[in-house]
Amino acid sequence: MPTDRQQRCKKCGKRFTRPQGTNRLYCFDCKPERKAATVTNLPGTQSHDQLGEDQDQDGPLTRYTRKTLEEADVLETWQGAAVMALALLIDTGKHGASGAAGTIKAHRESMQVALADSGEDADIIDMIFSKDA
Repeated sequence: MPTDRQQRCKKCGKRFTRPQGTNRLYCFDCKPERKAATVTNLPGTQSHDQLGEDQDQDGPLTRYTRKTLEEADVLETWQGAAVMALALLIDTGKHGASGAAGTIKAHRESMQVALADSGEDADIIDMIFSKDA
């Protein structure tokens, strides 16, 4: 079923072809198409691509977290990476929807998980018999 896409502009009365899928009421001379806005970084801010690249500019929480995870030898694990990502978010001020308190709580809990995995591997048999004793 063909549709008539020829419209008359509500402002000037000129005929124009309405783009398919739009409800345009004005011609392109009276109301030009919108263009995508360009995003510019403010001076002194980092883009998302630059986050984490400069370890010299890490904040205090990121430095302390990295040191603690290196001492526990869990920095190169996925748990360690999660903790470092949260520490970087806190230091840069890029919090999640729950704000700084939620990000700090997530950092604390992920740090406990990462450090709990730093011990020696337990044998499942030893674990079973230690519960029965």
